[in-house]
Amino acid sequence: MSDGMFDEEDDDDDSSNVGNKKKKKKSKHAPTETSSKRRVSKIRQIPGLENRKNETSLYRDIRFDAAFGKADLNRVRKDYKFLDDYRQQEVSEITKMLKDPKMRNKLSQREIEDLEYQSKSLRSRLDTLKNRDLEQEVVKKYKEERGIKGNFFLKKSDKRKIVQKHKFDNMKASQREKVVERKRKRRLGKEFKQLEFNRPRD
Repeated sequence: MSDGMFDEEDDDDDSSNVGNKKKKKKSKHAPTETSSKRRVSKIRQIPGLENRKNETSLYRDIRFDAAFGKADLNRVRKDYKFLDDYRQQEVSEITKMLKDPKMRNKLSQREIEDLEYQSKSLRSRLDTLKNRDLEQEVVKKYKEERGIKGNFFLKKSDKRKIVQKHKFDNMKASQREKVVERKRKRRLGKEFKQLEFNRPRD
């Protein structure tokens, strides 16, 4: 019986201790409690930098990051122009593999298609960079011939005409004939379409 009384007293003491713990006031120096249900953002907001909410990836090329200043595309192109040699070498190796019958027999149709797509993509990339370099060179020469200094803006249409004229002037005779013939056919096609459009309907 006495054991039961002691047990009841112990239970009362335990319950009173729990109550005291609950009533105990928190220190103002204690860390702030945050609900674990709320997700904490991993991106820290920095004043002065734009927040790109629509980006699909957090990983960006630091050469074009606003935190490192405005990107100079001409400087980037100059610094990484040596990559063109690697691209050209890769195109040559892929072409050699595709032309080798023994190598083609070892590859599946899917692998052959992937290599052809990769070669086409690299060629397109090289052509784009080559045309961009030519455009910058032609515009620079155009400015020097006219003594233009400082910032100079050309319309896209004017820039295209200047580049096309430069290409045409530096073509071989056979290439010029092909270009002229192609333009003639294109012009005739437009005239035929215009005639069909203006033809009276019965």
